[in-house]
Amino acid sequence: MADVESRTADSAVDAAAVEIQVADSSVVTKYIEQLVPVLLEDNSAVVPIELKTLLSSKNCLSIVKKFASDPNTKGFLISRTIIKEDDDDEQSGKRHYSIHPDVTFSSPKQSCVTFMKRGDVLEADKPINSQIRILNFTEGSPYENLHSYVANAISPFFKSYIRVTGKADRDGDKMAASVEKKIVELEMGLLHLQQNIDIPEITLTINPAVQAAVAQAKSEQRTPRVGDLGDRVDDSSFLNILQNGVNRWIREIQKVTKLNRDPSSGTALQEISFWLNLERALLRIQEKREGVEILLTLDILKHGKRFLATLSFDTDTGLKQALATVNDYNPLMKDFPLNDLLASTELEKIKQSLVAIFTHLRKIRNTKYPISRCFRLVE
Repeated sequence: MADVESRTADSAVDAAAVEIQVADSSVVTKYIEQLVPVLLEDNSAVVPIELKTLLSSKNCLSIVKKFASDPNTKGFLISRTIIKEDDDDEQSGKRHYSIHPDVTFSSPKQSCVTFMKRGDVLEADKPINSQIRILNFTEGSPYENLHSYVANAISPFFKSYIRVTGKADRDGDKMAASVEKKIVELEMGLLHLQQNIDIPEITLTINPAVQAAVAQAKSEQRTPRVGDLGDRVDDSSFLNILQNGVNRWIREIQKVTKLNRDPSSGTALQEISFWLNLERALLRIQEKREGVEILLTLDILKHGKRFLATLSFDTDTGLKQALATVNDYNPLMKDFPLNDLLASTELEKIKQSLVAIFTHLRKIRNTKYPISRCFRLVE
């Protein structure tokens, strides 16, 4: 018995003594050199000189070495950006390759390839391609890239797996169905983000003298007054500067208040998202409009009898009218049950979703939402 225990202990020691041989970084860089042109370049037979230069750099070799040997380092990213002059096409544009120790987003104008380890380290006695997973992202919207992967690869692969293995049909096995639902929700969320119409974020620049007066009053724990600016409030040059600033505010605010979209283009999701996002943007502008710096600037102009400027700020921006419009439309847009329809995979659920949508559309009776837009929304 003692002999058996002794031999077992010796075997354990011998096994612990065997160290895993980590793959050399040159093997990994060679793999990158072969793979990246296939994914990012039109002519995969030619390795760009910029990529070769990157792969021979000290920074790249250090990142690759750590990736191969460090269990805590799970991935890195190779990105390519094409810098084009006005008359350049994609082929003639200058290429810039870079390596990042983490998977990060830098610019919508870059294409990239991510390399991820399957195990803790890259083993020298195993093929590199069997130990690395890759994922490439093209130029353009990250939401579009991610939605494409989830909708066209991850979701159908997962659904096929649980169907083939019968996991969804086993009694008590609710986890697979729950995960499938979460994947569909992720897909819908990315689609929402992809189809959102960007509402510009405006900046209302405050005159430095007004900012200083507000800061001084705040430090003294009181409300700023027109008199805090002294003789400047009667200086026509200073008043002209403030008036020009107000005119710029009006133009900035109009970038949002005059926004509209063509209901005949895009999707119902875009129409719904547009009005909800516009409401949030207008509320942020209204909050800025009520800011101490803005109010003090308008009070100074009133003191200087520049009534036209203050009146224009209230009327020409179109803020009140735009807020009234979104407040009228958005009872219809809020909680619109469209996601359920988009996520439905069964006829019965599609039927239920359609009933819910047409029931929700009854809210249009209490709004001034144009019937013509409603037809486009339903289509």
